[in-house]
Amino acid sequence: MTKQITEIDAAEASKRKIRHTALLIINAVCLFFGVPIYTVLTYGTSNIVAPFYSVIFFENLLIVIFYLIYRESGKLKLPLNILRVVTVLTIAVSLIPTAILIKFTDNKEMYSVKRQIFTNGVRYEGGRETTLERFPEQLPENIEDYFFHTDINKIAPDYVDMAFLSFRTDKTAIEQFEAECKKNGYKSTNLNKEFERYVDKEKENIKYLDDKEMISYLKQEFYIKQGLSYDTFKYLDEEIQAEILGNTVLYTCEGKVPHGCAFNYDSGLVIIWEGGVDV
Repeated sequence: MTKQITEIDAAEASKRKIRHTALLIINAVCLFFGVPIYTVLTYGTSNIVAPFYSVIFFENLLIVIFYLIYRESGKLKLPLNILRVVTVLTIAVSLIPTAILIKFTDNKEMYSVKRQIFTNGVRYEGGRETTLERFPEQLPENIEDYFFHTDINKIAPDYVDMAFLSFRTDKTAIEQFEAECKKNGYKSTNLNKEFERYVDKEKENIKYLDDKEMISYLKQEFYIKQGLSYDTFKYLDEEIQAEILGNTVLYTCEGKVPHGCAFNYDSGLVIIWEGGVDV
């Protein structure tokens, strides 16, 4: 009888050892793949989520200690499970800033939150104060067709993290934005007049393109030459591309970080951007 009990205990111990080994392997695999994925997702907001790194590290350290105690004595099972849940929740909360940056492009109620996350996280090292100045603290009361794209941090030597804001508003609000551009010494360009000159000058060099391709190509080259970054251009649909060549004034400022504004008084369109590839 004693021998039978001993064999049962040995078999149970063997199963428990296999189960614990399997859990350790699963945890190792999760860490191997999870840490790089988590780093990528939070890299763009590293300055905001920095405190979470220490908390998550401490929680994982406690999980290892609690698990070793539980494996040896069977104690601390409940605290161990609670700590696991808390760790998962901490990781989930730390990913919220990245989710906000990627989402809510057309939700103007989230504008202030996205603006703060972008300037305090993504753009913190590259000019937080100037970024806050370039994007208005508050949106105009009269606003339509709101769109606000914000980047997470991109690891590329020729890329500056980008934010792009566009909406339609009234003449009074546009006049205030334009006055601020003039106050800051931005260079102004009448896009419609300059584009007509540019087409006459360049179209002879690209005769092999048909009319539609030629105009599209010329617009892209023209906007970039005038200071509108390529990454801003790609967010403009064809209707807006055609629209801003109407009664539109472009304001740009020379510097390491591409940035500027465009205003169309006829349609009320306002475009404000910073960053991207300046080619």
